[in-house]
Amino acid sequence: MGLETGKAMDRHPDLIDSLLCWLFGITSIGVTLWYGTSVMFPTLGLF
Repeated sequence: MGLETGKAMDRHPDLIDSLLCWLFGITSIGVTLWYGTSVMFPTLGLF
């Protein structure tokens, strides 16, 4: 039983890490897109 809980605990951080990486990736893409559009559109509007 101790080994089973140990395995579960070992597997859990991987899941959390992958979730964080995925979340970070989505957020950075969203921020990049938002920043890009907010910078591009005023520039296009000026010209």
